[in-house]
Amino acid sequence: MKTDLKTVRLSFRDVLLVPFDDEACTIGSRTLPSLQSEVCPGKPLAVPIISAPMDSITGSSMAVAMDQCGGLGILSRRIGDPAEHAQHAREVSMLKVLGVKYPACAMGVRDIPQLKADLTDLCRRGLSIVCFDIANGNHVLMKAAIDIALGVRVDYPRLSIIAGNVCTGNAADILAGWGADAIKCGIGPGAACTTRKVTGFGVPQFTAIRDCASALKGRTTKLIADGGIRTTGDIAKCFWAGADTVMAGYVFSGHKECAMPTVYRGMSSRTVHGRSDVAPEGIDITVPARGSVIDTMARFAASLKSSLSLGNALNLAEFRRNVAAIRVSTMSDLESGTVAGE
Repeated sequence: MKTDLKTVRLSFRDVLLVPFDDEACTIGSRTLPSLQSEVCPGKPLAVPIISAPMDSITGSSMAVAMDQCGGLGILSRRIGDPAEHAQHAREVSMLKVLGVKYPACAMGVRDIPQLKADLTDLCRRGLSIVCFDIANGNHVLMKAAIDIALGVRVDYPRLSIIAGNVCTGNAADILAGWGADAIKCGIGPGAACTTRKVTGFGVPQFTAIRDCASALKGRTTKLIADGGIRTTGDIAKCFWAGADTVMAGYVFSGHKECAMPTVYRGMSSRTVHGRSDVAPEGIDITVPARGSVIDTMARFAASLKSSLSLGNALNLAEFRRNVAAIRVSTMSDLESGTVAGE
């Protein structure tokens, strides 16, 4: 990507979607639209929302609940824990027994020699999706990890590969070329992430999704918008911008199914990685109790169906075709009466 200081890149708050006005709307009820979309090729979700693989968010309880709601929960890494694989093995086996549709977990890429054995063992136990998640997704170690996963997939063809994170079309194209089935888009938009402030790097999330979606056009590779979600309106904007699914952390914090129900923390915070030789790029946030994620997901689904009905759309493809977006002033957010988390 070349330096460009003239083009304005946009965040969710810079944009509003415009209700369908080409002709008379024909959607009879806000309950009619379908939200179905694929997280990876051949793996549809009825409600295409994913709980992030963060150690304060997604453990086995969250993964089971998200599956019951039609979504997906990706088991978190346990950074620095030598028992990480043993824990993943127990959890994946349990998710399989409980009938979770797509058991998924995040894995690191630092120990490449051990990765093949660990991934093979998890696939044998029922793993359906592996998520490789590093700070700058188009890293040489990511290519090595994807190559190993592609090799494992010869014996376990149900395995799908998620890779990230990136925030430009060029980087998304690289990961797709390496063989990723889905790509996570988002560097620095998360509520507990301080990467942009600490390093100065990132791309506003709405523009990042648009750029990555454009780069993936014509490919089978799916796009996951990861981070920056404060409202269900933000999720709708992700879908309009080209995301196939949306991953979130903060909006799921505080629920009783969370791995840590009272705290939300960035995965690059010092309390997670425990290292003093690198700058922390995340913080810890104390969060209130928010009940069950099953109720929250039902509200999310109902809200998104309302979004589609305003676009006279019965599915996400029609939503993207029918709806226009406009850039708005900073005062628009105040006028909208936004309440965090709603």
